[in-house]
Amino acid sequence: INAEYMGVTMDDGTWARFLVGIENVLSRWTLLRAAVDQMASERELRVLFAEVEQLFVEKRRGGSVEREDIEDILEQCLEEDFHTFSEDGSIEQVAAALDELFADCAAGRDDRLVHHEQAMVRTGTPSLFAPAPVRPRKTRDPPPSAAEPGAPPAPTADAIPTPDSSPPPSDALADLTISSAPPSAPLDEWTVVSKRGRRKN
Repeated sequence: INAEYMGVTMDDGTWARFLVGIENVLSRWTLLRAAVDQMASERELRVLFAEVEQLFVEKRRGGSVEREDIEDILEQCLEEDFHTFSEDGSIEQVAAALDELFADCAAGRDDRLVHHEQAMVRTGTPSLFAPAPVRPRKTRDPPPSAAEPGAPPAPTADAIPTPDSSPPPSDALADLTISSAPPSAPLDEWTVVSKRGRRKN
């Protein structure tokens, strides 16, 4: 299905790339990443993405969706689902980035799409919306085969040397310690300072 926006056709392939662009922009939003690190689950992220996507679905169909509508939905999701408030102007900047990205895609340009894709790679920023890796199930060890008559007994675990299984020296434990501090958020073009807690009346 094609859609008309400002007289330009946005095909399904471009629309699919635009949706990935939404994920990239949101993933590079430092305030959102900080909120996710603190408490958010995959559900809250999916709700945020679905709300933003629905706005642009309406805009793609020719509906009247202003930049302020994007700001409102970002602010609402931050406050209600992530319990986070933005007082730094980053909501307006992210809304502008999404709106400009849509306009570019509708006009057949991919400069901003490429910019955000390359920024994700350059900064090593993982997508917040990437599916979690599937861990393989643990398989049971096969039962030991019966010893043949006359074969020497199998060595016990104590008799098998395991040099690699010994614990590392105490000075090497620091490299294996997992820091409890949240990872530093990657840099983006948006200056963000998070302020948490419910807004006082």
